[in-house]
Formats: sequence, structure tokens, C-alpha cells
Amino acid sequence: MCQHEEFHANVDVGRITRGEGGPVYAYMADVKISCVQCGMVFRFKGMPGGLDWERPTCNFLRDEATLPIEPADARLS
Repeated sequence: MCQHEEFHANVDVGRITRGEGGPVYAYMADVKISCVQCGMVFRFKGMPGGLDWERPTCNFLRDEATLPIEPADARLS
């Protein structure tokens, strides 16, 4: 049985615009984590499913978290 001692994290960052070529109004980071040794996918606990531009969520299988992010120089919400 694998002890899950090493991990791989994949992060895709998206810029959300209002229409094709429109201004960016949000940024999202999609995160997936798996064990390097056995390939087991890790699930995110305690997050609601769905998509929300203001709060962390996860997909139906809970294996991908979607996190709203912003640049450090953005006005704090």
C-alpha cells in the first residue's frame, strides 16, 4: 500500500473576460493533486461544488478545486 509521500500539483490559471477580447474581471486557479508514486488522485474536502467567482469551489468528483485569485496589488475585497 502506498504511503503517499510525494505529490504532484497541477495549477492552471485562467483570466476571465467579458466577451472575446474584453477586459479581464477575474482570475481563477484550477488545482489538481496526485501522488507521484502511485498516481492516486487526491480530493478536496469541505468545498461546495459548482463555480463561484468569489469563493473556492470544486468539481463534482472533488478532484479539482477552482480558486478565485487576484494580483497582490488589487484592492482587497
